[in-house]
Amino acid sequence: YRNSGINVIGISDYQNINRFEQNHKWFIPVYEHGFQYHKVHQLVINAGKVSWMDFLFKQTLNNKQSVISYLKKDTNTIIAIVHPILRKAYSYNDFKYLGDYDYLEISNKKYCFSSFYDTILSAGHHVYLKGCNKSNSHKILTRELPRLASLTIKNNLMTVSLNKPVRSIRFIGQNGIERLKSKDCRDAIYLISSSDHYIRCEAECYNGARLFFNPVMRYDGKKLERNFNAMNISNTWIRRSATTFLVVYGFFLIKGMRKDV
Repeated sequence: YRNSGINVIGISDYQNINRFEQNHKWFIPVYEHGFQYHKVHQLVINAGKVSWMDFLFKQTLNNKQSVISYLKKDTNTIIAIVHPILRKAYSYNDFKYLGDYDYLEISNKKYCFSSFYDTILSAGHHVYLKGCNKSNSHKILTRELPRLASLTIKNNLMTVSLNKPVRSIRFIGQNGIERLKSKDCRDAIYLISSSDHYIRCEAECYNGARLFFNPVMRYDGKKLERNFNAMNISNTWIRRSATTFLVVYGFFLIKGMRKDV
């Protein structure tokens, strides 16, 4: 990993903070949260402790948001949603509404999740992307890949420069629509229009590898606000109380019927 230019190495075990490297100054505690069949998982970075709050059965949108918001009670943590397509853990509709997390895993050794990412950005969520490295061969490949030399914006002109030529550089905007594609280049320029809520770039290398870059997002120039629906506490407790009452009432009703028999 160090040969690939990676300075901080995090080992993310399931429901366990691996402290093998804890004696190093750069150590950051991390673990993968979630233990139900449907793989609704989150990567918890800079975790103070492991949380066992989860829903064992197939989760609704509200369940998923509840877990994320619970993990975010520790304001020092960074939350990334991982492998969203695995066992249909997350849907496109989920990503229109889910909030209060920081990153989305953009790809792993099997899948690419860029269409989910465009759904997130198009819904106005300020979320960044993270990669995944679970392949030893990938470590060798990363040393040979082009790297981002600079990304600048001046007078609405977005300029992307790499240190090596690539097959193409694509500028992608709202709803995942390709705005511009430059071929056989190391530099590309795009004129940002007033209708662009965000612009992100992808570069395709000559060996077939794809490079993903974090987006440029439109905001008021002061603060990137998190956009999500907070829990309606009063309504939540009313429903919980009603459900508890029905379960208890049903239990005693069945018990009474058995006595009559």
